[in-house]
Amino acid sequence: GKKLNHVGVLTALQGMDTERGVKVAGGRGYFLRGEIVLLNYALINYGLHFLTSKGYTALQPPFFMRKEAMAQCAQLEQFDEELYHVTGEGEDKYLIATSEQPIAVFHAGETLDAEELKKGPIRYVGMSTNFRKEAGKHGSDTLGIFRTHQFEKIEQFCITKPDGES
Repeated sequence: GKKLNHVGVLTALQGMDTERGVKVAGGRGYFLRGEIVLLNYALINYGLHFLTSKGYTALQPPFFMRKEAMAQCAQLEQFDEELYHVTGEGEDKYLIATSEQPIAVFHAGETLDAEELKKGPIRYVGMSTNFRKEAGKHGSDTLGIFRTHQFEKIEQFCITKPDGES
C-alpha cells in the first residue's frame, strides 16, 4: 500500500475539514470529524488514565490567566506577542499556551511542606486546550494540523525539593 502522511490519512477517513475550519476560524482553523474526534479524546483519556494510575493527580486548568499570574511563569517581554489576549469587562487576561503555565502558579504564595516533599514529588498531569499565535513560524510545518493555533495536550508537572536539601 501507499504510505500516507497525516493529511492523507485524515482525508481518507474524512476525519478533518480544514476548508470549513479556515472559513470559521481563519488561518490554521480546522474541524476534527467523526471517529477522529473519538480517537483524539481516547488518546487523551489513555494518557490521563496511565499517569493517574502512576500517582499523578489530574488537573484541568482554566484556559485563561490573569496577567500577574502569567508573569510568574512566562517572560512576558519575550512571549507577550505569541500569547492570545482576552479583553472584556474587568482585567485583561491571556489564553494559555500550555497547561504548565497555570499549574506552575497553582501553589503560588503557598509554603509547601518540606517533610511531604521528602516522601516524593507532587505529581500533576495537566489536560488543556492550548492557544498559540506562533503557529507555522516561517513556513515550517504548514501542512495539515501541525502548528495550529488551538490544540489539546496532556503534560506532566512535578514539584520536587531541590537536590541536597534536607
